[in-house]
Amino acid sequence: RRKDFPLEIGSYTFLVLLKACCMLKDVKRGDEMHVEIARRGYLGLDTYLDAALIDLYMKCGSFAKAHDVLDKSPVRNSVMWTSLISGYVEYGLGEEALYCFEKMKLDRISLDSVTFVCVLKACGSIGAKIKGAQIHADVERRGLFGNTIVGNALVDMYGKCGGLQEAKAICDGLPNRDLVTWGALVSGYAQHGYGESALEAFVEMQKEGFIPDELVFSSIIKVCKSLGLLSQGRLLYEQICIFGMESEVV
Repeated sequence: RRKDFPLEIGSYTFLVLLKACCMLKDVKRGDEMHVEIARRGYLGLDTYLDAALIDLYMKCGSFAKAHDVLDKSPVRNSVMWTSLISGYVEYGLGEEALYCFEKMKLDRISLDSVTFVCVLKACGSIGAKIKGAQIHADVERRGLFGNTIVGNALVDMYGKCGGLQEAKAICDGLPNRDLVTWGALVSGYAQHGYGESALEAFVEMQKEGFIPDELVFSSIIKVCKSLGLLSQGRLLYEQICIFGMESEVV
């Protein structure tokens, strides 16, 4: 019986503690729990614990340890693979994330909306438009297009990859658009120098009743700067003050 880990601690308690380590990015403490979880026979038997360990190691940048947990787990599921993919995306390693996605499919793991959102972010981060279009087709086949979060990820992916016609078409076709949808479209236009289109989307967004956030305002301010629209910039500043965002650093 160890002082740090009393005998009565069960798998659920370890799960909560691993999530705490993940929030703090305390990989050293996580390593200690990993050893204790294995000693008590939970490792490989509780998929939630395995997934939590993978998530912890990925968020801490310990990629080899995360893969080791996955490789040794007798039952690999969507949560484990998605934790790997998400971790690589957070570190800007889109190629590695896409590689994991392909291995996940070879494992015949069920793909859900969370997985698709993560892998679409990976495509957007490295400008992999062709791969993103293939994933888009898979989303359509699985009937997930109506999911707003997946739809937003598609708009964002196409916007970052320069596929602005596709981004606009998806935005128009979504049954439930939100601020994230419009923000992704505005940002895509602004990023690729389509200032007029960005302004049009900005106006359309507000007509639908959405109040811009600081990121949308930031994109539109850059558009006004690039187009030399000082008067429009002044109107934006008035809006920013009205909405109480003038103190936002962005």
